[in-house]
Amino acid sequence: MEIVLEECNPTYQRYKIKSKNASGKLVVERTTDKEWHIEVMEVYPERQGYGSILLNHVLSELRKSGTKKVTVHPISEASIRFFAKHDFSPNIQHNHTFPRQVYLHHQIF
Repeated sequence: MEIVLEECNPTYQRYKIKSKNASGKLVVERTTDKEWHIEVMEVYPERQGYGSILLNHVLSELRKSGTKKVTVHPISEASIRFFAKHDFSPNIQHNHTFPRQVYLHHQIF
């Protein structure tokens, strides 16, 4: 299995799994000089470890580039558990448009 940086510019990066057994992508968008946000993460088949491999690879690459924080807005309880397993911490935000939004963040040291 190989993970490739398929598309890259100063504010956007798309990583892709290249494998006979799995497919997936992870898209991050820069939000500040030292912070990125995970916009899309899709992996198939699920629950086989490919998502963890992909996420860990991307976090490692972002760490090398000086990133200090990565955030994600999970869409399900399963995705909250997945990101929590990878040391993402909850940050619940309230506003008038969305009464309760859960964001998870990962500090990179």
